[in-house]
Amino acid sequence: MSLFTKKSQFWLPVTIRRPADYGGVEEFKFDALVRFFKRTELTKLAGSYLEQAGALIVDWKGVSEDDGTPVPYTPDALARLDEEHPNAMADIVESYSRAWRGAREKN
Repeated sequence: MSLFTKKSQFWLPVTIRRPADYGGVEEFKFDALVRFFKRTELTKLAGSYLEQAGALIVDWKGVSEDDGTPVPYTPDALARLDEEHPNAMADIVESYSRAWRGAREKN
């Protein structure tokens, strides 16, 4: 494996958390195909969590409606997720950051 690679994307496990009855927490898990960003690109990822998540995500799998119908990734689907789950974008961005921290901690 080369440290200097042209690989531009990787699959990232994401967990979205939301409040549940009696102080509980529900977790929803899916996989997001996200972009690798160079340091100079990362520093430009300012703005809202929705803008950051939109810059990161290329595709996803495992996102579905209540009836099990898959929801393909689109910017509109991401905006809907943001509207229905206010912390979802922060969870996505944190998953990306955690992946980089985890890679650093393994070395």
